[in-house]
Amino acid sequence: MNVIVNVLTLCILLSSSSIQILKAQIRGCTDPQANNYNSSATINDGSCTYPAYSISPLQSINLPSIMNESSGLIIESDSVWTHNDDSDINLYRCSVKDVGYSVFPLTGAKNTEWEDMSSDDIYFYLADVGNNSAGNRTDLRILRVRKEEVLKGILLFDTIRFVYEDQSISGAQAANTTDFDCEAIAVIGDSIVLFSKMWTTQKSVIYTIPKQPGTYIAKKKATLDIGGLITGANALKNKQLIILCGYSTFLQPFLYLLYDFPGTEYHAGNKRKISLNLPFHQVEGIATQDGLKAYCTNEKLVQSFIDIKPALHSLDLSNLLSQYLQRVSSTETEGEDDIQIVHETDNVIFTVHPSCIGTPYRLLNLQGDVVLSSIIDSQSCTLPSNVLLSGYYLLQYKSYVKALCIVR
Repeated sequence: MNVIVNVLTLCILLSSSSIQILKAQIRGCTDPQANNYNSSATINDGSCTYPAYSISPLQSINLPSIMNESSGLIIESDSVWTHNDDSDINLYRCSVKDVGYSVFPLTGAKNTEWEDMSSDDIYFYLADVGNNSAGNRTDLRILRVRKEEVLKGILLFDTIRFVYEDQSISGAQAANTTDFDCEAIAVIGDSIVLFSKMWTTQKSVIYTIPKQPGTYIAKKKATLDIGGLITGANALKNKQLIILCGYSTFLQPFLYLLYDFPGTEYHAGNKRKISLNLPFHQVEGIATQDGLKAYCTNEKLVQSFIDIKPALHSLDLSNLLSQYLQRVSSTETEGEDDIQIVHETDNVIFTVHPSCIGTPYRLLNLQGDVVLSSIIDSQSCTLPSNVLLSGYYLLQYKSYVKALCIVR
């Protein structure tokens, strides 16, 4: 009887479109804009390199002097939200079209060094994480404020505290020499992602902490060889795109694009540095709603013969990202139940919709035995080859069942 049931199950699966025959895939650079684009590659291995590229602002608007130290930036509709570095405890709401603004004081808060801000659907997150003066802060924190209450003038906040897992604090360092400064955060899913500002090596370490109030150890994920100082971050929801901003030691500002990365492996996709034609501008904040048009701000800077006023700049990124974002959007319309499966020499990899990350899955043989069970921890998951002999299997996750035909 069991044999008959199994045969019937197999026939039903074969008659549907869910059977996927695995074929060998090719890793390489999949971005047509890259120097080393490989049209035969089917899996992006993060190896893309790019020609030099620079952009100029579409428009620049000087900010009021009250925002001389504009540091973090968020855009919502036709307004931007910003804050100063350490001079007050206010949130400022400005129009993208003129210099009109509103002030929202965060009563009871302390501003040691508010360096960036991010948001999700419900909250603003203010990053009091600057650590450049001595590198030995023990009170790193992110303040969480409910958006709807801000607009009502109720600015109550709770606190997310953390320490870096790889930092040993043994005393003060000289200013602007620490590897544990941070000026850029992005809320992604249920986490806050921090991008450090490493003064000596000009690299950036990626750390993550939960976005719920509490005290945490920031976990190190990877290091980016930026060749500059990162000062701001913005992630585009469900698009596998993060835009960083920063400047060189000679105050040449730039953007650093991370995109087409698998799951939460933010360092494993495309990495492209874009020069901004704003010499001697200390760019501090970056924000975008669609990845095509972005906004950045710079602090006031007075040094010798230089007198740069704080300003809001609009940037056109469509030539850089429109092709990628169109491809991502077309993939999203396929839905959560779509799955891609690839067979490499030693492994089988299945790729799911980003919303499936964190979902348990099971792999069953046609006798109904569970061969493997685990959690989908990234958009691309590897199944160990030692449990996968040639034959048919069922992959179960959420309410979906997918049949796999593995051919060795």
